[in-house]
Amino acid sequence: MTDDTTTAMRALSDALLSMLEQDIAPPCVDGSGAWLDEDREIRAKVAPHCDDCEIRHRCHDFAYTARPRITFGVFAGIDYTPQTRRENLMTDDLTHSPNCERPGTTTTHGHSVDGRDV
Repeated sequence: MTDDTTTAMRALSDALLSMLEQDIAPPCVDGSGAWLDEDREIRAKVAPHCDDCEIRHRCHDFAYTARPRITFGVFAGIDYTPQTRRENLMTDDLTHSPNCERPGTTTTHGHSVDGRDV
């Protein structure tokens, strides 16, 4: 662990302990497990709940400095989970479908504004 990671982890731990002493809990400890859910849509729904969390900056510092890097879940309102290959392929299929226009272009009689056939 790097010094930055240790410092950030200690600061987050201290902040969490302080909240517990005050009988306060951050939104991510609601028992739902949604911040670490496999479903991207569920993680997207809970991420905004971090906005008002008083230790969000500590959570962010920890996630940003963690080694190995955080690669799954929502920390400080940011979903660190990479898109899966399947999700990438599904997105690719939708954006390259002949019936789907690319953002910023419009079609006119089978030709896009940039002159390429669609």
